[in-house]
Amino acid sequence: MKKGNNVVKILVPAMAVLVLAESLMLISSLNTSKSVKTTSDDQTKTATSTVTPAAESGVQSAVYSVTVTTAVKEMKLNQAGTVEVKAVGNANKALDALNVYVKYDPSAFEISNLTFDKRLPAATFSKVSQTTGLVVANFLISTPSGLKVNSGDVLSLMKFSAKPIKTGVFNFEISTGKQMKESATMFVENSTSKILPFSSSGLTVNVSR
Repeated sequence: MKKGNNVVKILVPAMAVLVLAESLMLISSLNTSKSVKTTSDDQTKTATSTVTPAAESGVQSAVYSVTVTTAVKEMKLNQAGTVEVKAVGNANKALDALNVYVKYDPSAFEISNLTFDKRLPAATFSKVSQTTGLVVANFLISTPSGLKVNSGDVLSLMKFSAKPIKTGVFNFEISTGKQMKESATMFVENSTSKILPFSSSGLTVNVSR
């Protein structure tokens, strides 16, 4: 009997260890399965939000309509005309900051007399760059409530003189940053600091002698 008791004493703990090991493996397997499923769900959500962002699915609409205009689209060589960039509000919003970039052909025009709407503060930075072919103006609104531009309001973002120095057909366009990421026109909302969506249309000028 003493020998039998010794065998039982050895077998019982051994079986207990085996049962415990199998239980741990089963729990680990369940946790792994749950973890993989959660990760898969997260990846699906991320992919969905990337493929169909709000701006592309029509949830967002243009808060501003930006246009480049001039009184005369038929210009004469060496005779300057005034080009204006306007923004029309499509919703009641307040701005915290504003960056305006207009692309032009520096080999075809001499740009001068850059001015801004009186409602805008003094530009923190403004420049006509013949190297990059950009007319630039950056504004930072210091008023806590921001610059209010309601639906239907028209804001003259900038005006400048454009003197044609060669003949041909040329464009003035709003830079959205697609070609030059650092040169993106932006409207920054005051309350959220979000970049507001806008639509834009350029100007085509025919220069003759």
